[in-house]
Amino acid sequence: MLKKIYKIFFTCFLACLITSLSLLCVHIYFGDKNTNIGAQFYPPQSEFLNPDKSEFSIAVVSDTGADDIVLETIIDRITTTTPKYDFILHLGDFLTHKTNTGMQWLLYKIHPKLQNIPLYGTPGNHDITKNNKRDGTPYKTVMGPGFYWFGYGHTLFIALDTSFETIDDNQLNWLDNTLKKIRPLFKHCVIFTHVPPFDIRPDIISNHALDKNASQKLESILKKYKIDLMLFGHVHYYAHGEFAGIPIYTIPSSGQIIRDPRNKYGYVHIEFDKNGLKTITPKYIDFRGTKREYIEYTIARDIFHHKLRETITYIMIPGLICLLFGIITFIINKIYHPGKNI
Repeated sequence: MLKKIYKIFFTCFLACLITSLSLLCVHIYFGDKNTNIGAQFYPPQSEFLNPDKSEFSIAVVSDTGADDIVLETIIDRITTTTPKYDFILHLGDFLTHKTNTGMQWLLYKIHPKLQNIPLYGTPGNHDITKNNKRDGTPYKTVMGPGFYWFGYGHTLFIALDTSFETIDDNQLNWLDNTLKKIRPLFKHCVIFTHVPPFDIRPDIISNHALDKNASQKLESILKKYKIDLMLFGHVHYYAHGEFAGIPIYTIPSSGQIIRDPRNKYGYVHIEFDKNGLKTITPKYIDFRGTKREYIEYTIARDIFHHKLRETITYIMIPGLICLLFGIITFIINKIYHPGKNI
């Protein structure tokens, strides 16, 4: 009887051990596959790209929320548009669940679909972990800084980090200095970020906006300079208005819940010429499929990264208990039945 019991305990321990080792092996597989993918999406900080190019077009997406099939459908539309887009701006909320592996896996899946069209981002409120304050993980861990500037042709592009639904004084000072020193080098200027200064949707009063203090400070800075255009996400609604005398646009949802009465996912097409902004047009997709996330992404996110230690702990604690009881019953069996337990 004791012989059967300790064999059961040892079998349970081996099952727990094999399961834990399997989790580690698959985690290593996923980690090796996409750990460095974020380097492909690092923004061109303080760089002057194609300085002589006066005519170009960009696509702007926002609030994809790791809903891969919607984002892929939009990217397929973007990459088959003629003439080819020069780059894509993503205005934040890449993720549904805030983990480094989740960000890496999403980028790993969309990277080949972009067909060498650069994608530059800024973090949304779903891309940061608020307990890390300004560390901004997982976005900043994988994709680099949340605020930066780069030049493209005759246009200065400035990304702001509004992922905490505010802008601190450090970033506001950086913005003021950037506009003071860099803005005169360009004919035009575009600012893009996630959270708008006010909720632009008509007849809507909500908290989908910067806090009032940050909005007022931002307005006082922007009024000192000529800004041609500001782009925002967060509200999942295509609309346009004005802030600090600047034309502003919000982008339709590219994967998250739709709040737009058009009830469609979409992105925005923008063309620039020597005079600056030429056209800005919303583009919608007829997506009627079932929304889903990749099984691989879910596994990588929930089991093989964020909860890996917890999962292995939950498995190995009963496994070690089984091992302990197995040893105890083995010893007892050997004491009372010497020579019969081998």
